[in-house]
Amino acid sequence: MKTSRWTRGLGAAGLALMMCGVAACVSDAEPSGGPSGSVEIDPAATVRVAWAGPPTNLDPHRQVSPADMPYSSLIYDRLTRMSPDGNKVLPMLAESWTFSPDGKRLELKLRTDVTFHDGTKFTSAVVKTNLERGKSVAGTTVAPDLASIASIDTPDDATVVLNLSSGGAALPVAFTTNVGEMVSPKALADGRDLKLAPGDAGSGAYKLADLRPNESATFERVDNYWDDSVQRAKTIAITVSTAASGINGLRAGQFDLVQVTIGPDTQPTLDGAKAGGYEVYVKDVRGSHTLMLNSAKPPLDNLKLRQAIQFAIDRDAIGNQLYQGQCAPSYQPFGSGNPAHNAEVDSGYAFNLDKAKQLLAESGLANPTFDIEFGPAHKVTAEAVQAQLTSAGINAQLKPVPQGEVSPRFNGGEAMATLTGIVPGADGSTYVSRYVLGGATISRGGDPAQVARVKTLAAEALDPTLSEADRGTKYQEIQGVVAAQAWSVQVCSARQLWAHNAKMVGVDDTMPGIWAALPEFDRLAKAR
Repeated sequence: MKTSRWTRGLGAAGLALMMCGVAACVSDAEPSGGPSGSVEIDPAATVRVAWAGPPTNLDPHRQVSPADMPYSSLIYDRLTRMSPDGNKVLPMLAESWTFSPDGKRLELKLRTDVTFHDGTKFTSAVVKTNLERGKSVAGTTVAPDLASIASIDTPDDATVVLNLSSGGAALPVAFTTNVGEMVSPKALADGRDLKLAPGDAGSGAYKLADLRPNESATFERVDNYWDDSVQRAKTIAITVSTAASGINGLRAGQFDLVQVTIGPDTQPTLDGAKAGGYEVYVKDVRGSHTLMLNSAKPPLDNLKLRQAIQFAIDRDAIGNQLYQGQCAPSYQPFGSGNPAHNAEVDSGYAFNLDKAKQLLAESGLANPTFDIEFGPAHKVTAEAVQAQLTSAGINAQLKPVPQGEVSPRFNGGEAMATLTGIVPGADGSTYVSRYVLGGATISRGGDPAQVARVKTLAAEALDPTLSEADRGTKYQEIQGVVAAQAWSVQVCSARQLWAHNAKMVGVDDTMPGIWAALPEFDRLAKAR
C-alpha cells in the first residue's frame, strides 16, 4: 500500500515509558513528594489553592472533563499512579502487575491493608465490581479504556486476573487516571450520588467536606491512611479562579498556591509575583491549546475547509509573540520524546495564508461560517484564532460558555468547534480513547475509511506482546491520519505555571506528566 507523506518514515521514538509488557512488572515505589531536608511539616495546616479547573463530577466512571480528576483523586485511591516526572507507572492499590506471555491475561497483586472510609475492606472483589461498573454503567466515559477486558477472575482477595479479549497493553497507564479509581461497593449498592455527594465512598487520603459545583471544593484528611509518604495537610481548599484574582488573593493571604494561566500579561504577572517575594514554579507539560472541529456539522464536514483552517493558524504568532514564549507552537499532542510522536506532522501545516486561501477556494464554500465555543481559560487563544481565520476569509463566531460546559457540549456533539485544552496522557491510547475515537470523538463525521483505519491501528497498538517502539509506530500513524483529515487543530503547548508562598512544600511533585495541567493535590503540604 502506498504511504502518504503523513505516514511514511515512521521511525521508533526515543524515551519509552515504563509500562509492563510480557514480563512481570514490579515498580519501585518512589516518594510521592515528601518534605526535603529539615523542613517540618504542619499537620494541622490548610492548603488553599486557586486553580482554573472547575469541579463538576466526582463519579470517576462518568467524568466528562479531565479537570475533575484532581478532585476525585483526593477521594479515591487508584490501582496505579504516575511518578512525579510522568514517565513511570508506580504501584498504588496494585502492588505489582504481570501480563501473561501470550498477552491474554493481566494479573494484579493488591495491597491488603486498605479500608474504605465507610469501613469496607479493599479486596479483589471490589476491583471486579468497579471495573465491571466502568464498562457498563449508564453514562460511562471510561468504557473505551476497559473494552479489552472480557472477564475478571478473583482467585483470592489479593489477586485480580483480567482476561483480555484483545489488547490491554495500556491498562497499567489507564489505571493511573480516573479509570483506576476505586469506589466502595457499599456506596454503589446504596445508590450514592457520587457526582456531587460521594461521602465516605473512597479510600483516598481525603474526604469531601464541601462542594460548590464549578466554584470550589474543600477536602479534609482522613485518619489512619495507609500511605504515610504522601504529604498531607489537614485541609485542602480549592477555589476556581482566574490568574489575576489568584495572584491578588496570594498577596492578600487568601491563597497559598495559585495557577497562573497563560496570557499576554503572563510575564508581568510572574515578575510581579517574584518581586513580591513569592516563588514561581514552571514546567513544560503535555497539555495543549487545541481547536477541535466537529466534522459532522456543515461547513466543517468539508475537508478542504478544515485543512484551510490548519494553514491559516500562525502558531508562532500565538505561542511565541502573544504568549511571550509560554506556549510552545505545536502540531500534535505528543512531543519528540514520546513514542507516539510523528515528526512529519510537525512540518505538515506550517503557517501559509496563501495556501489557506487556495484550499478555501477549492472547497467551493462561499464565506464559510461556524461557531467556536470556549471557556474563560482560552479566551485569548480563541480571539487570536478568530482574527487569523478572518484573514483567510473564514468567518469564525466566538461563543463563550461556562468552563464546566466546554467538554460536555463538544463531547455530546452539540458544539461545532471548541477551543480548549487537551490532556493526552502518557500513552498514545489515552489520547485515542479520550479524543479521537471516544470522549471528544474528533473523528465523528470523518471519512469512514479513515475512521476504520484509525480503529484498526488503535486495536493493533494495544497488543501487550508488542514492543513499546512498535506500539509507538501505530500511534504515529494515527497522528498522521488525524493531521491529514484535519479533525483538530493544535495551536500550542502551554507551560504549567504556579506561584506560591514560602511555606508551600511539594509543589514540584504535583505535576506528573500524565496529568499535564492536572495536579495531584494530595502531594501538597505546608511548613510550620
